[in-house]
Amino acid sequence: MRLRFAHDLSLDEAQAREIGAHDLFLQIAGVAKRLERASALREECYLLKALALANSEARIDEHAALRRFRDSILTALNDAISTLRPYNAMAALQQLLLVLPALRHADFAVRRFWSGVNRDRRAPMNKLFVEMLEACLR
Repeated sequence: MRLRFAHDLSLDEAQAREIGAHDLFLQIAGVAKRLERASALREECYLLKALALANSEARIDEHAALRRFRDSILTALNDAISTLRPYNAMAALQQLLLVLPALRHADFAVRRFWSGVNRDRRAPMNKLFVEMLEACLR
């Protein structure tokens, strides 16, 4: 299996092992396989990404606004699935939501990997990226 992160960035298992990102590769490959099994469509994936970001560990003072934002994403996901898969919308929604725990585990693997890269000074890193990593670890 080869994971494609961008048009100019892909990674296979051997390359991941070589750079010390084997756990990261396995976690992300697991999410990709679960999305494939759920036959996730592009629009659904975008909304799952939005939901994951809106449900992050970020500290926010305006909880009511965050709740409304999350609700709007959930409504959009439900509407999209109902439109794209009118005959099995509920089952499709359930399968997509079951991917979220695997996505959370992959998130931890990503954070561990990049924290290790930063700690070991294996590559120069953008200051904002480092601050975001450190904020998530607090």
